Amino acid sequence: MKSLLLKGALGLIGAAGLHAAVWTLSGDLNSHDPSLWRENGTWWIGRTWGAGIGTAYSSDGHAWTGGTPIWGNGLSWWQAYNGDTAWTWAPSLVDYQGRAICFYALSTFGSQTSAIGLATATTIAQGDWTDQGAIITSQPGGNFNAIDPCFVTDASDAPWLSYGSFWGGIFLTALDPATLHPVGTVTNLASNSAGIEGSQIVYHAGYYYLFASVGSCCDGAASTYHIVYGRASAITGPYYDQNSVALTAGGGTTLDSGGGRYIAPGGESIYNNAGAWVLARHELDSQNAYSTVLFIDDLYWDANGWPTYALPAPQITGQPLAVTAAAGASAAFSCPAAYGATDQWSKNDTAISGATGPTLELSSVGTADAGTYVCTVSNATGSATSSGAALSVTTTAAPALLVNLSCRGQVGTGADVLIGGFYLGGPGASGDESILIRASGPALNAFGVAGTLPDPDLNLVEVPSQTAVGANGGWGGSAAIAQAAASVGAFGWPNASSADSALLENLPSGGYSAVVTGASGDTGVALLEMYDAVPAASRTATTPQPVNLSARVAVGAGATAAVGLSLSGSAARTVLIRASGPALTGFNVSGAIPDTQLQLWNLTGGQRVLLLSTAGWSGDATVAAAANSVGAFGWPSGGSADTAVLVSLPPGQYSAEVGGLSNEPGIALLEVYAVP
Repeated sequence: MKSLLLKGALGLIGAAGLHAAVWTLSGDLNSHDPSLWRENGTWWIGRTWGAGIGTAYSSDGHAWTGGTPIWGNGLSWWQAYNGDTAWTWAPSLVDYQGRAICFYALSTFGSQTSAIGLATATTIAQGDWTDQGAIITSQPGGNFNAIDPCFVTDASDAPWLSYGSFWGGIFLTALDPATLHPVGTVTNLASNSAGIEGSQIVYHAGYYYLFASVGSCCDGAASTYHIVYGRASAITGPYYDQNSVALTAGGGTTLDSGGGRYIAPGGESIYNNAGAWVLARHELDSQNAYSTVLFIDDLYWDANGWPTYALPAPQITGQPLAVTAAAGASAAFSCPAAYGATDQWSKNDTAISGATGPTLELSSVGTADAGTYVCTVSNATGSATSSGAALSVTTTAAPALLVNLSCRGQVGTGADVLIGGFYLGGPGASGDESILIRASGPALNAFGVAGTLPDPDLNLVEVPSQTAVGANGGWGGSAAIAQAAASVGAFGWPNASSADSALLENLPSGGYSAVVTGASGDTGVALLEMYDAVPAASRTATTPQPVNLSARVAVGAGATAAVGLSLSGSAARTVLIRASGPALTGFNVSGAIPDTQLQLWNLTGGQRVLLLSTAGWSGDATVAAAANSVGAFGWPSGGSADTAVLVSLPPGQYSAEVGGLSNEPGIALLEVYAVP
C-alpha cells in the first residue's frame, strides 16, 4: 500500500539528473503512480490523487498541465473501501478497441479491504466517463490485495489485468474483451518479502516483461522503493530475472533505485511510443518534504533484449545485400539499425565522401563502381559495422522486372475491403500489357486457411478516374485464365465451378485498382494476386511493365500483413518499399495504423530468410528523393512513424511485411516501386 506526500508542482526537472535518458519536464509534476498514455497526439497521465482520479496532459510530453479529476467528489459505493473520502489509487489509463478505459483502486493505507473499479469513455480527451463498478475486491485474510491495477494486451490483442500489493504479491487475470471483467484462472506472477506492487507488463520482441516496485514507497528518507523486472515467453509466466531467479521466488533485476536528491523510484508506467519506449515513474524529492515528482526516461533494450536506461551501441537490423546490377541502372544498399545516430559508407575500405545516411544509392552504375561496400553505424555509446556487400556490374543484362504482387487479407464490409493497385509504364512504353488478376477465396481451403471468403467478387477500375475496366464474380473454369495462370506459375484452382474470381485484361499504360468484396456481403480471408502475363519472348523494349505495385491491408494487433512480390530477370532491380500508416490520415483513411515496422523476407527457393527489419524512415534524404523520382505521394514529415527502405534485390520471390511497432491494429498501405 501507499501513502501520498503530495506537494505543489516543481518548476523544472532537468536532464542533468541521475539518468542520461531523463526527459526535461515542467509544469504540474505532482504525479504519484503515473499511468502514461498518448491519445491522438496528446500525452496523458492518470495519477493517484487526493479527490477522484487525477489526470494531467501535455502536447509534447515535457510541459504538463493538471487535468480535471475524474469524479472529484467521489462515488457513493467507494466509501465501503476508502471510508468517507473520494480517494483513489494508481489508475491505469489507456485506449482499447475504440474507447478509453480506466481501471482504478480503492482502499485505505495498510488495509486489505480494497476494490478495483472500471470506468469507460469515448476518449480520454472527451472525458465522458461512465462508471462500471467494482470488478475485483479483496478482504482481510485473503491471499491478495485488490489494488494497483494495470491493463495490458498480449501479442494477439487479448486483454489482461495485473494487480496486487504485498499480500501474495502480483497477480494476473484475463479479461473479457467486451465487458473487461475478469475471466478464467488467476495466476500469481511475483512475490517478495520486502513487498512488491505497482506492476506493469509489456511485450517486446517475443518476450513479456514484468516491471514492479519493490520496498517501501513513502517513509521519507527511509523509503526503499525501487523498480525491478523479469521476463517470460508467455504472459502468464513464469518470469525470471537476468540471474534466472523466478520473480515468484523474490527475484527481480533492478532497473532503477534512485539516488541523490530524488529517491525511491516506483509506480512505473512503460509506453511504446512508435518504437521509442519511455518509462514514467514518481520519485521522492528529499529537498521538498519528500513530495512525489514525475520523471520520464527513454527506455532501451540491450543486445540481449533486457531493458536499460543506458543508450546501447547501434544494433544493425539488416545487412546490405550483395547484388549484380545492370550497367546504367541504379544500385542501392540499405543498413537499418536500432539506436544508430550516424552512418558512414565505405567502398573497398575507403570512406565515401558524403555517404552518411542509412541508405546508399549509386545511380547509373558502371564497372568502376564494382567493389565491396560496408556501413559503419555510430552513436555516443559505440559503433557497429555491417558485413561487406559486393557489387558486380553486368553489361549483358537488364534490370529485373516486377512481375507479381500478392496480398492476403481480411475482406470486410463497407470500406474494409481488400484493395491492390498497380501502375503500368516504363521508358517509351506503348501498346498494351496482359495482366492476370485473381481473387482466391474457396481455393484457399486446400491450404488449410480458416475463415475464407466464400464468394469473392473482383472489380478492376482505372485510376484516378475510377472508370470500370472489368468485373468477375466467378471464373467459370475459363481456359484462357487457366492457361495464363499456368504460364506465370500461379497455383492451380481446384475446379471450374469454384466461386473464385479472375480477370485477364490487356491494359494500356496507367494506374489501376483491383478491389475484392464479398458478393453476398460475406466476409472472410481472400488472396489477391496480380501477374504480368506477357511471355518473355513476346516482350519488346516498349511493352508496358508494372512499375508500381501496392496493397491496402488490415494489420491485426500484434500481427503482420504481407505483400508478396516477384522479380524476373538476370540482374538486380532497385526497389522502393514503403509502409504507410500515419501518412494515410491525410487522405481521411479511418483507422490508419499509428506506427509501422517493415520486414523484408527472401522466399526464393522455398526458404524464408529475413533480410532486414526497420521502423520509422526518419526523413532519410535518399529515400525521399527516390519517392519523389517515382511519383510516390509525399509523407508529412521526417519524424512520421511511416517506414521505407530503398534496396537493390536480385531476381526472386520476396515478402514485404508490415506490423504495428506498438502492436496496435490498423490499416496500412504497402507500396513497391521499381526505381530506374
